[in-house]
Amino acid sequence: MVEKQSIISFVSSYPNKRTRISYQACLLNFSEQIVGTKKRKSKKVSTEERKVFDEEMLAYLNKGKSQEDYFKDVQKFAVWLQCKPAKSADLNLTAVKELFLANGIDFNRQQLKEIRRAMPKGGVATVENELDVDTFKSILEHCDITGKTLFLALKPIFVRLKTISISVEHPMLKSLFLITLPLLVLKILYSQYNYNQIALAHSFAHPL
Repeated sequence: MVEKQSIISFVSSYPNKRTRISYQACLLNFSEQIVGTKKRKSKKVSTEERKVFDEEMLAYLNKGKSQEDYFKDVQKFAVWLQCKPAKSADLNLTAVKELFLANGIDFNRQQLKEIRRAMPKGGVATVENELDVDTFKSILEHCDITGKTLFLALKPIFVRLKTISISVEHPMLKSLFLITLPLLVLKILYSQYNYNQIALAHSFAHPL
């Protein structure tokens, strides 16, 4: 009999940090939606919450349910994933399948086909989320120190460009737009650089 792996023990087997973070987030989704674990208070899971998720997932896997029952659970999860973008849904499903496989639960080709049928289809336009504080924090959690520095430096540009709404249909206008937008970004970068230089000079001239 295969010794059951919890979320923590399963994700810790992956050497890549981003894979561990991504898979954990996906498995927490499955635990909330299918296992019935109490939902997180925020996107960032606390140590106490992680322990609860881990224990409840382990209990779920040790219930002795049939392979057919687990298949139906994954099918339900695939239906819930229809509210997610296609690539995100694929990642969630992959993480769940890998967890089940690590615990000796495999699905046959026909079952996987039925699960896929319930998944969102690629190529469908998705609604962009607002760049609110929680979204910024979530993005920063997945960045290394270089990524965090770059993202925080560009954040003012994202906010400014967000206020620009342009509809371009004519081919010549599209070409013009492709030239103008990079120049606009460079201009904003240059103005941001000048502002930072002035602020730095001011801080030296007028120390606290």
